Amino acid sequence: MSPAIINEMIKRGVYIGKMKSKSHPKMKNFIFGTRHNLQIINLEKTIAKLNESLEYIKTIAKNKGTILFVATKMPAKLLIKEAAIKCDMPYVEERWLGGTLTNINTILKRIEYFLDLEKRKNSGDLTKYTKKEQLQFEKELAELFHNFNGIKNLKKLPDAIFVVDAAAHKWTINEAIKTKVPIIAIVNTDSDPTRVTYPIPANSESIESIKFILEKITEAVTQEKVAEAITQ
Repeated sequence: MSPAIINEMIKRGVYIGKMKSKSHPKMKNFIFGTRHNLQIINLEKTIAKLNESLEYIKTIAKNKGTILFVATKMPAKLLIKEAAIKCDMPYVEERWLGGTLTNINTILKRIEYFLDLEKRKNSGDLTKYTKKEQLQFEKELAELFHNFNGIKNLKKLPDAIFVVDAAAHKWTINEAIKTKVPIIAIVNTDSDPTRVTYPIPANSESIESIKFILEKITEAVTQEKVAEAITQ
């Protein structure tokens, strides 16, 4: 384990957990200790789990699979879209729509309708309607854009989801478990890591900590895609 990596993780606050009173008992093995009532995450465990996650992510990227990036809470939602776009992956940065995974067929139909309506607008086809009707279409399109733009390229259930802060996205985790979609997630000290396929123990509230994890993930995906393109 490189001292430089450890130093960077310390500098970026990856090791800082939640208050001891909020600690989840199943995170015990990932906790180094407590300082000023804050739990300290064991960075050796973080690196080990991050590496496991990255190997799995590389496998998905190599097989041209899809990872759905999810972060609907601040500050992570400021970062998730950029990371997903770099990886050419779908993302959810606003409200998680119930049924995104468990009712995927309905979601795919709504995406199809959204793309068709967007195409009709861009082609000028909607101009044949009255001003009132055009305004209704505009309002509908704005709502569809808000709900589906990040996942408009989904064609089926994703091969995995990546969630920033498992504890803050319980509905998302529940749907992934029900549909047997593997879960990669940042788990802070208040999370239950046993509900996540590939847990990454880390600070889920610091922008720099989240950036660190996202940088490693985007690097893994993009490098694998480049390598795959070269071999073709």
